[in-house]
Amino acid sequence: MSLHPVLEEKLNSALALGPVAQLTHRDAALPGIPNKVHAVTGMRRAGKTTFMRQLVAERQRGGRSGTRALPELRR
Repeated sequence: MSLHPVLEEKLNSALALGPVAQLTHRDAALPGIPNKVHAVTGMRRAGKTTFMRQLVAERQRGGRSGTRALPELRR
């Protein structure tokens, strides 16, 4: 079943990755284990979302897809 064209356009634009703002670089890394899910935990307002956004941006700069990231990061 396909979506109404207007609804499909609105959903695609809402989920499209936008430019990442210049933010403080987080000196952290995730292990390079393929096909594994990573969870970033930490104190409140410690930069977890910023770190994840920077990882998505790095993947895009490296020519890899950042679309497998969490939907919350696709703004």
